[in-house]
Amino acid sequence: MNAQEIIHPSPLPFADSLQLSSLSFTRVLNTYVWSGDFQKEMHGQIWNAEVHQHIRSRLVKSDQNAIQDEYQGFISLNARLSEEWNLQLKNVSNVLADNRVIDLGRMAQHQVLTGFEYLPTGSVKGEVFGGYELNSQEDERDQGFAYALGFDAHRVKLDEFDASLQSSWNQSFLGRRNPRTGDAKLILLRDFGGGVSDSLVINYGTQRSEFYTGLSSSYQNSLGVQHNIFHRNAGVFEIMNQTKYGLDRSFSMSTSFGLSNRLIERGYRFKDDLNPASLTDSRIQEMQFFGTVSLLWSLFDWLDADIRLLYSERDERYSVPDAPVPNIEQLRAQANKLENTAQRTMFSTALNASVTQNDSIHLVSSISILRYDTPDVLNTDDRDELLITSGIDILHRFSSRVLLTLSADLTLFHLVYLFQEQSANNNWNRVIRLSPSIEYVPSSWFRTVARAGVLANYTISDYEQQSASIRNFSYRQAMWSDSTVLRLSERIECNFSGSLRIFERGTLKWKEFKEKPEEYFMEKTFWPEFIWSSTMGLKIGFGFRYFGQDSYKYQNNQRILTQGIEALGPTVFMEWLGSSTEKITLSGWREEQKYNGTTKATISNLSIQIGFVL
Repeated sequence: MNAQEIIHPSPLPFADSLQLSSLSFTRVLNTYVWSGDFQKEMHGQIWNAEVHQHIRSRLVKSDQNAIQDEYQGFISLNARLSEEWNLQLKNVSNVLADNRVIDLGRMAQHQVLTGFEYLPTGSVKGEVFGGYELNSQEDERDQGFAYALGFDAHRVKLDEFDASLQSSWNQSFLGRRNPRTGDAKLILLRDFGGGVSDSLVINYGTQRSEFYTGLSSSYQNSLGVQHNIFHRNAGVFEIMNQTKYGLDRSFSMSTSFGLSNRLIERGYRFKDDLNPASLTDSRIQEMQFFGTVSLLWSLFDWLDADIRLLYSERDERYSVPDAPVPNIEQLRAQANKLENTAQRTMFSTALNASVTQNDSIHLVSSISILRYDTPDVLNTDDRDELLITSGIDILHRFSSRVLLTLSADLTLFHLVYLFQEQSANNNWNRVIRLSPSIEYVPSSWFRTVARAGVLANYTISDYEQQSASIRNFSYRQAMWSDSTVLRLSERIECNFSGSLRIFERGTLKWKEFKEKPEEYFMEKTFWPEFIWSSTMGLKIGFGFRYFGQDSYKYQNNQRILTQGIEALGPTVFMEWLGSSTEKITLSGWREEQKYNGTTKATISNLSIQIGFVL
């Protein structure tokens, strides 16, 4: 448990989250966060309206305070003109201010669009909007015409296919900047009967983003502008096909394959000699292919199996176009050094067995191989990676009161660099975890869950025997925790949670399995709390929370205390649930921070949440 975690960070559970409005304030140490959300939807015979507003402000107090403010707003008014035509007005706003960020620290976008929706059938919709946009960044303010187009057709019958098409296009003309986004997605479904179906998905997307950035004073004077413009063009084209075979209720299989091509181009409008990054553009192209086969098989009434085989291949290419700079060949060499090809093959299985009415076993295993190659001879990052994981959960219910769970995990990771320049980093990483838990619920007024766990993590070099200077590392951990709820009466309950965690770091000789410990830590947490509930929907709680960590180092095989950290103090909690649409939650912790037994600070952590539906 994190010592600085705010207590009772419970969400506000309303039936319709789209109608939820809320206010909240949180203070943790020197960080203050204010946020508010306003949601409202109104529906009538002719008019429909939607309002979604979000505001958030964060302050981190330090020698130089960090302040970040953001606002997101959306307003939509829809008027029904006829069975097929709607008139709509939309407003979208986004504001961001951050005093720690250069260039993009102050940004604002306000867009108002109006237009028509055309619905010839219940499954086809087209829309056309036009309007105005105000867009500012730092001291630059742009404005101009903006428009949006959209088309949506859902499950339209074309011969033996069910076809769906979703497409949109948005563009703004802001003088020096013309950002745009567009996408189109086509889905073709066909049912062959007998449990066999096929789907084809074709997707295309494009985006152009433009941002103001710094420009040297000499170019500002000669060009008559204050900022340069950084532009980024991104495009993606994807095709995916999936075939499903549902032969009977106990066996099904699906196969899928796909390929994609992604292209990103980046550059600057003006070539500034005092900013070398602006002198050349860059181009990144990524091509990817994947194929999967999965089987779902119910071998028996009590045993299910999920088997999957995956293969994927990705190719990344970097290039620098021609530019009148003396070091163009050096820049191209740096870009070529980033090129790579990655091939991954993975096989996984999952078994779920309901052995008896009171016993069940869940087993998951996987093995994957990654081959990472770089075509450039100067790049020595070529490597192979082997990852093997296996986990098992065993559940046994002794009675309606007692449930025992046993979990065990094993992870093996082998990293092999192919060139000798990095082969000293070749290593095995072995992680073993064992975690039993028991739940005891003798009656409705008492419940307790006790857990324990041990973990061992070993990182072993492949060249342990060849070089005495190569070190292997070990990390071991033991943990015990308990969570108990005791209902003292109909209105009073006592909650307790506590844990003890011990972990140790050191060096290791794997062959002899001899460890030399270097650091030792012990963490303790406990938190008793009493909660009183009234018949008016009010809950009030108080408790005491403690977190402590003792750090040790080893000297002559003896543990020596180096540092003791403690955070302790009373906690309070209040919750009022007026109805299904009103809720107020307040929680706090008066935290006294101690270092080596000496109080260094006393801080009040506080969280307030107010939720309501208008």
